[in-house]
Amino acid sequence: MLVVALAAIACQKPDSASEPKLEVSGLSLTENAVAVEAAGKSLSFSVNSNVSYTVTSDKEWVKADPASIENTDKKDKKTIVNVTVEPNATEVARTATVKIASEGNSALDFTFTISQAAAKYEKSLEVLTTGLEPITEPFAISASEAAVSVMAVSTVSWTASSSASWLAVSPASMTIENYEETPATVKFTIGANTTVEAREATVTFTGEGVDPVSVKVNQAGKIVYTFDIDVIDITHASATITCLPSDPEVYYLLSCESSNYVNRFETGAELAAADMEYFRNEYGDNYADYNFTSFEELFLKGLCQTGNQAWDLNQLNEATDYVAYVFAVDSELNVVSDVFRKEFTTEKLNYEFYGNAVWYDVFTGTFFKIPASSFPCDVYTDSTRPGVFFFDSPYWYNNIAPWFDETPESMKQYTGNYKQVYIEIDCSNPDDVAFPAQELGYSLSSQYGWFAGGAAGSATGTYKDNIITFDGHSLVASMSKYNDGASYYISDNEGEVTFTVAITPGGAPAKPASVSTSAIKAERSRKQPLQKFAPANCVELR
Repeated sequence: MLVVALAAIACQKPDSASEPKLEVSGLSLTENAVAVEAAGKSLSFSVNSNVSYTVTSDKEWVKADPASIENTDKKDKKTIVNVTVEPNATEVARTATVKIASEGNSALDFTFTISQAAAKYEKSLEVLTTGLEPITEPFAISASEAAVSVMAVSTVSWTASSSASWLAVSPASMTIENYEETPATVKFTIGANTTVEAREATVTFTGEGVDPVSVKVNQAGKIVYTFDIDVIDITHASATITCLPSDPEVYYLLSCESSNYVNRFETGAELAAADMEYFRNEYGDNYADYNFTSFEELFLKGLCQTGNQAWDLNQLNEATDYVAYVFAVDSELNVVSDVFRKEFTTEKLNYEFYGNAVWYDVFTGTFFKIPASSFPCDVYTDSTRPGVFFFDSPYWYNNIAPWFDETPESMKQYTGNYKQVYIEIDCSNPDDVAFPAQELGYSLSSQYGWFAGGAAGSATGTYKDNIITFDGHSLVASMSKYNDGASYYISDNEGEVTFTVAITPGGAPAKPASVSTSAIKAERSRKQPLQKFAPANCVELR
């Protein structure tokens, strides 16, 4: 019986639970490999095992979850394992090995291969307008400095190069990963063409595996704006400037300045720049006050001219050198032409002093002359003001009347101060005789009148032996129609005016005397605006 029992035990099979086991199911393999598309995939299969094991890959783009299983009680355990294959973004196929390794029993290891296809990308490179429209024609650019932009739409990295130094490209390259279609704005910066010849350049975009794309830029030659400028009808105080531009559409600034000002600048460019700076300082912040929306609009539409022009100037100085000049500007106020000049000189007035005055009507431009070398005069003195003479003479009154086609009697109808007032001359200091400006005045009404006095301040002279002598340039006089109290001086007269007074200074009452004056020539003369003063019918200075 013992032998039989032992024999039965010897013939019994071992317990299967005690045998190490690792079985994989649910994984479809061909020649121990699985094929995966470039987009990637998640592989799920089951592992039935009674041992601990790990799931690993020799490539980082394959991940297992769970990556390991612990089985300490040695009982059968079924686990679902997910192996994730990441997308292949390259153009090369690739493989990875997945190993399910039993702990302590390599005979149970299970290994398979994952073969992943290469990425399939459509390589492309297009250069479009910023509105993503095809570019069918070269960019046409004027001669001025400019910039244009394009859109480079590409799935590959690209570089851009220009065939000319005057055309810059930014950015000049772009790196694109994973072949993702990427749009990019590319700026072409075009330098100014300073020659009259047109020119062209090509920007070429290149990328790996795609055909090059070229964009052409044609730039016009510099337009040479010319002006035919002339000055006609020149008088002592006026002139007409005519200007004929070669392009009737171009904006240009027409100016006239004294040659002293213009000659301060070595070049026409410096002169034009100074003008632009002046007007920008003058109107750059207050253009809205003139109903313009910008300084540029004010300059172009308020200061500049277009087409043929004739400009009348009416307030020039006589015998003065002037320069009329013109230059063109574009819409951005860049100076786009040379400065064209025409020099001219106003006529010289030749007239004489008769008596102590040359009379000038600023409204008619007429000079009146008093043909007198001497005249009777009442001379008043005042004991309280020794050395001060007051000259009063009907001569003035009688001689002014004919200027207005009046008689001395008919002039009295005017409500103004038609009675003559006095010339007051202070001789208290013989070396510095004072004849204050406007000390002599005569008016017919609020519109007509005359005055005599010192230039801009007071005339000065000397007094000796009853002779009062004034420098001609410091004694001025005018007969004019008043304009709300405004008048003009005639000044800068060379020579001298002499009063010879046969009186005894000091004392009262008035003493008759004769006053003689010498006739002199005025070598030069000019008008200066006089500040406004009271209307003529209020001018009575003492």
